[in-house]
Amino acid sequence: MKRGGELFEEKTEHIDSWLSSGDVSECCLITDLFLLLVFLLFQYGTLPDQVPGHYNRAGDVDRWDRKEGLFILPIIAIVLWISMTVLEKYPHRYNYLNLTEKNAEIQYQNGRLMVHTLKNEVLILFSFISFKNVKIASGASEDIGVLFMPISVGVVLVTITFFVVRMLRN
Repeated sequence: MKRGGELFEEKTEHIDSWLSSGDVSECCLITDLFLLLVFLLFQYGTLPDQVPGHYNRAGDVDRWDRKEGLFILPIIAIVLWISMTVLEKYPHRYNYLNLTEKNAEIQYQNGRLMVHTLKNEVLILFSFISFKNVKIASGASEDIGVLFMPISVGVVLVTITFFVVRMLRN
């Protein structure tokens, strides 16, 4: 098993152009985070003192928190967005199973796209949870849904599997 390291670092210069297609999703994510914060700020005054803090496997609320807790997920989402955006810039630092000089550029593209896709999925999930927290706290909804956990875990696992298979084929 090889690690990209410095040997293939120069290959990353050639793949910066792929990210331009990711610029649209970056703008959407930033907009999503901004709108989520605006939504939470506007709803904050109308919400009861207790809001959902945790869900069980069935999607039912099993812990209630103070409403200030609504801002934890967006803050975590912003930290994750910044961290994963920085991580995307250094694909030569990721671990690869079959990295060679011949396939380094393709592997780096695949690695960056995987991080980018996972970042999108996690932030969308966090936004959905935050939105549902407000709806449940305000009485407009009863639970997050029994399918939320299996679907969200499934999406992430399918994404990781897809990109690992792509890595092994290149």
